[in-house]
Amino acid sequence: MPWRFLPVHPLLILTAAAAAGAALWLPATELSGAQAAPAADARGTEIVGVVHVHTTHSDGALDIAGVVDEGRAAGLDFLLVTDHNTLAAKPEEGYHGDLLLIVGTEISTDSGHVLAFGFDPPAYRFPRRALDVLRDIHDLGGAAIVAHPTSPRQGLEWSDPAVPGAWGIEVLNGDTQWRAAGVPRMLLSGLLYPFNPQYALTRLMTRPAAAQMWDELLARRPTAGIVGADAHTRLPSYEAVFQTARNHVILDAPLSGDGARDAAAVTDALAGGRAFIGIDGIAPTDGFFFTAGREGRSWTMGHAVPPHPRLALRAGGVDHPEAQFHLLKDGEVIDSAAGGLDVKAGSAGVYRVEVTLPGWNVPWIMSNPIYVFDTAAQRRREQHQALPPLPAAREPAVFLDRFEGEPTFAADADPASSVTLAAEPRGGGADGSAARVTFRLGADGASDPAPYAAIVNTAPGNLSTYEGLVLSLRADGVYRLSLVLRDPNPRAPQDTEWWSAPLKTAREWRQVAVPFSDLRTRHPHVTDGQLDLDDLEAVLLIIDTTAMPPGAAGTLWIDDVGLY
Repeated sequence: MPWRFLPVHPLLILTAAAAAGAALWLPATELSGAQAAPAADARGTEIVGVVHVHTTHSDGALDIAGVVDEGRAAGLDFLLVTDHNTLAAKPEEGYHGDLLLIVGTEISTDSGHVLAFGFDPPAYRFPRRALDVLRDIHDLGGAAIVAHPTSPRQGLEWSDPAVPGAWGIEVLNGDTQWRAAGVPRMLLSGLLYPFNPQYALTRLMTRPAAAQMWDELLARRPTAGIVGADAHTRLPSYEAVFQTARNHVILDAPLSGDGARDAAAVTDALAGGRAFIGIDGIAPTDGFFFTAGREGRSWTMGHAVPPHPRLALRAGGVDHPEAQFHLLKDGEVIDSAAGGLDVKAGSAGVYRVEVTLPGWNVPWIMSNPIYVFDTAAQRRREQHQALPPLPAAREPAVFLDRFEGEPTFAADADPASSVTLAAEPRGGGADGSAARVTFRLGADGASDPAPYAAIVNTAPGNLSTYEGLVLSLRADGVYRLSLVLRDPNPRAPQDTEWWSAPLKTAREWRQVAVPFSDLRTRHPHVTDGQLDLDDLEAVLLIIDTTAMPPGAAGTLWIDDVGLY
């Protein structure tokens, strides 16, 4: 949780107040010393908001109404709530007075956490593997931002920077800043907080370690960078956190007042990097601009621009007497000036701006990049954002079940759930029959055993000479199920280890191939590390609460389950 403080006894705060008094005059001067100047280039509409906020729908201290009140008190235009692994607040998305509430989620994956937004809740649950999660977000038309990628806490850091996809990163994250601050600075901030919350929180901040990771990603592909509040607690207050570090988003047009339309515009801009990070707890950053221009044309952050001898890069818009502007190309500072920048982009590269103030260890402003590349280079870079294709269709070498006669698979479910398996004509112009599987999961997600519905083959034989399993699949909705192979492991529950890969249905027939190398253990703490294909106990196609919520129901059709 961000910006949390070690408990400090009130008597210690009062004792330290006199000693801290001299320091307390400084932030008051700094906070009133900067006045935003008009932007020099037409660059759209700037709005200000906070991303990565938790509510009582997961582990936050305030409900949606309370968080919205704090956001309005902080003067925000928008607030992006991302509760852990739930979109339960989605019905409350839209305008609350003059504040636009956008609802996303923070998804836990095996590589770290991903903020996902810009889509309606799916019927299924997201899987654990990061690549599968990113593929789901893409299929839903949403955007993905990796949360706290350099967190010092094991399990919160992003462990797979090479995973493909068009994901951005939290360059600055509140929780990471708190964990990196150390006890002495935390104690000092705890003493200062009652007198000047913004100054106390901002003094914890240092240059984010994730900036290096950002530049490494930018060397390969476009990557949006944001600041994530990671707000959870009443102390420090949501309002204080919301006033400290914010995302300033550049829109093509003013907000319309239509909640759905404006939410889409904001999330598209965030995902596209049309924004900058402002540490407004130091001084207001409203009005900052970073643009590229030539011959009457202008581009802003997040845009790709063809190289040109007269292409000018300009930055300014904030009138602070001590502000130093730094132009970075491919992660290295190539020019610095007081008050603003107006330079020629001499060659192709990734250009971004940082603005610093004396006495502060964190950049006051960090812009998203402008990409100066020709069309061919930009296309090559965009290819690094592409998700890999799904495994190609394969011709089965042998079939486990074609559902033409007595099936080798049998229906199985826990007492609270139901599943039926019956053969019926495949239809759609195809010959033969298919298995019609109708399922309903028990509504009690806490039951023991947990709700599941499956079809099971308990005599798969020796599969060690094959690369994977292939089947044809369709359903009356978009559902998730899992291919599971079970092998012996004395250390696992019931002496059996489960190896699983997620599948997703569509309304039309399609062939799905699953390489055995894609299967991951469901028992990572007791795994023997090896899927024993020559000693399998069962092959299952299972729908359970890792894939669908309790109470889910539907029908799917399965055919031609084979091996390749």
